Amino acid sequence: MEDYFLERSAERDAVRHEERVRAALSGYLRELVAEEAIVGGDEHTLRVAYPVLRERRLRFADSARGLILEGPGHGSGAGDAPGDSVLDWLREEIAQVLDRRWRLPDLARPGGQGVQRAEAEGISRVGNWACIARRETMLAALRRARAKGAPLTLADEDLRFRSVTSRRAPAPDIRIVALRDVSGSMGDEKKQLCRSFFYWLTGFVRRQYGPLEIIYIIHHTEAQRVSEDEFFRRAESGGTKVSAAYRLAAEYGAQSHGRGQQAIVLHFTDGDNWGDADNRLARDLVQGMLPLIGLFAYVEVRPHGRPSGLGSTLAEIADPRFRSLRVTDRQSVLGALDELFGIDVTG
Repeated sequence: MEDYFLERSAERDAVRHEERVRAALSGYLRELVAEEAIVGGDEHTLRVAYPVLRERRLRFADSARGLILEGPGHGSGAGDAPGDSVLDWLREEIAQVLDRRWRLPDLARPGGQGVQRAEAEGISRVGNWACIARRETMLAALRRARAKGAPLTLADEDLRFRSVTSRRAPAPDIRIVALRDVSGSMGDEKKQLCRSFFYWLTGFVRRQYGPLEIIYIIHHTEAQRVSEDEFFRRAESGGTKVSAAYRLAAEYGAQSHGRGQQAIVLHFTDGDNWGDADNRLARDLVQGMLPLIGLFAYVEVRPHGRPSGLGSTLAEIADPRFRSLRVTDRQSVLGALDELFGIDVTG
C-alpha cells in the first residue's frame, strides 16, 4: 500500500510540476513568439536565459552509457546573485501552450473523411527515442530499485515510450493564402516580425488540422507564389504595389470558392504602398474578394505613428469578413495572433 501511495504522489507531483512549467512559460510567450532564434533555423530547440532552479532530468549520453540521470550543477562556494541558466526548450513546449489558445474560425462545415491527426495512445516498452516517456521511465526505475533495495539506476528494462497512432478526424475545408511584403521598406526587424507571425500560424495549423493547403505569396511591385522555404527566407527590395498581391490572392480565392473551399487570406505588410491610386485599387480588390472567401486579415507592422495610407483606405471596408490588425513591436505579434484565432487569452 505504501508503494501505491508513493507512486500516486510522484505522479501528482509530476503533473503539478508540468502545469507550473507551462504557466511560467506562458508569461514569456510575448517575447518568445518573436524570438529570432526559433524562426528559420534547423535546430529543434530554443535557448532562453532566465533564472531557474534546475531539477534532475533524463539525458541520452551515448550508445555505451545510454540514459543518465543529470543532477543539479556543481560549484564551489556560495554566491549572492541568481544564475542565468540556459535551457533547451523543445519547440513543442511552446506549441502546446499556443494550441490551447487558438483555433481556426468556424468558416465551413467539416467535409469529407477528414484528415490524419496524430494522438498519443499510451505507453510502450519499445519506440523511438524522440518519444521517450521520461516520467514513466523514472517511475519504472524507482520501482525496480525499491524492489531490489538497490541504488537508483536506469536500465533498458526501465525504458518507456509514448506510442503514437493516427485517426481520422473531421477538419474544416479551408485553404490559407499567406501574403508577405518583401519590399525595401520592410526592414530586417519588420521582416522578422512577419516571419514570426507566419511561423507560429503555419505550425499551429499543421498540428491541429493536418495537411491543410497553404499558398505562399511574396510581393513588392510584383507578386509571385513561392515555396514555403522561400517564403520564410527570401529577401527582396524595391517598391510596393499591393494590388499585384491582391490580384493573385483573389485568383486563389475564386479557385477555392469553385471547389467548395473557404479561403483565409492573411497579408502582413508595413502599409507603404505606391500612391493613393493603388491603395484604392487594393481596397476594391479586397471588396470584390470578400464574397468568395471566409476571412481577409490585414496585419500592418507600424511601430510609430498613425496607420499607413493603405491601412486607412482598407479601413473603409465595412464587412465582418475583413479584419485589420496592427503590430507595433515584438510583444504585439502574439496579440495579433490571439485576436485572429484566440479562444481564451490569459497570457
